[in-house]
Amino acid sequence: MEFTGERFVLGKADGEIETEHLHRYNAVLELASGKNVLDIACGEGFGTAILARKAASVWGVDISDEAIAYARQKYEKYNLKYKQGSVESLDFDDDLFDMIVSFETIEHVDELVQDKFLKEASRVLKKNGILVISTPDKYLYTDLPNHRNPYHIKEFYYSEYKDFLEKNFKYVDFYNQNVGNYGLIVKRNDNLREGIKLINGEDSLKEGRFIIAICSNEEISKDISINSIYENKTKKEVVVSDEEDFLQLYWEGESKGFTESNSIKATCKYSGDFQTLCFTIPSRSDGKIRLDLGNKPGSIQLKKEMIFKNGDGVSLNKIRISDSIGLVQLQDNNETMGFISMSNDPQLLLENSIEESQGNTSIYIDVKIRDFDYGVCLDEINSYLLNLRGSSDQSGEINHAENPTMD
Repeated sequence: MEFTGERFVLGKADGEIETEHLHRYNAVLELASGKNVLDIACGEGFGTAILARKAASVWGVDISDEAIAYARQKYEKYNLKYKQGSVESLDFDDDLFDMIVSFETIEHVDELVQDKFLKEASRVLKKNGILVISTPDKYLYTDLPNHRNPYHIKEFYYSEYKDFLEKNFKYVDFYNQNVGNYGLIVKRNDNLREGIKLINGEDSLKEGRFIIAICSNEEISKDISINSIYENKTKKEVVVSDEEDFLQLYWEGESKGFTESNSIKATCKYSGDFQTLCFTIPSRSDGKIRLDLGNKPGSIQLKKEMIFKNGDGVSLNKIRISDSIGLVQLQDNNETMGFISMSNDPQLLLENSIEESQGNTSIYIDVKIRDFDYGVCLDEINSYLLNLRGSSDQSGEINHAENPTMD
């Protein structure tokens, strides 16, 4: 079965796409233990097969005859079955399933079918059952990167998704999913408007690119949590490079975009100590700044002030961040900001600009950067959640979601 972009095919697409899909199923694996489960829009069946490792029984349903034929041939297990069917008319009895999952499905159909889909899911779900359903956040997935997925018919903004689900279920918990070399799923806290987040300026906190919801008509137990950090071990390769570790600073220039020709690297050491890096920008350069914090996953601390030095003098400038890619912010105090990068290309877009000058401009930045350590990052995230929690309803530690052997 070929990967076209409409359905994920295990082994045909890797990197962030693979991590994104595998993480969701592994995050809900414990919830499926001992239950009768339905996977709606199961695609080629890889996720249904993952759930079958612990579920009492699993059905995978997809509208594609090709996908179902592929799933039946590739994944065989005594408690695993696949059938062709539509999301708007599920061929199952009422009150049959303890748990339903449907990942990245709802955006592929129009509003009329979306309503039918949710009503059908409610019909075949037991009264005390749970529905776990995910979709991209339209603002972060489509609007912000100016990207359109041709297979998506009706996407949701978070507020729309919340209203849509809460019309059909009394209780809904929301989670954010972010993806890089590693995956992170964490419960959303609308009351605090804080939590593990990507940063997107002071007025608009960037949450996860994907929204996962756990829905039920009975109160959701605090023991039910899919908070997790995920390491995809399916294709773990050791990349050997002679290139030194570095940070890279870009400026817009006349093109009003960031290009390699308008950038400079500064060699850094991945260690437990702060180091001062100097970026010397050629004369007559100007424009907004982008700072790429390393060339591999890591833990990063950045001092909040940087020094600009040129022929006009020396100035101390507070770092002001407008956007980011591949970074999770865990700390923000008077002097420093702390991040975890799960990407090979973590980026900070700054509001700060370089002003044109007759001579070169040197920019000094203080940074501490360490290699990504799975256990340390897990501890840092859980410590951050614990500090946030206080008297709020934020609950559930982050778990280690392993990639299972497919059997």
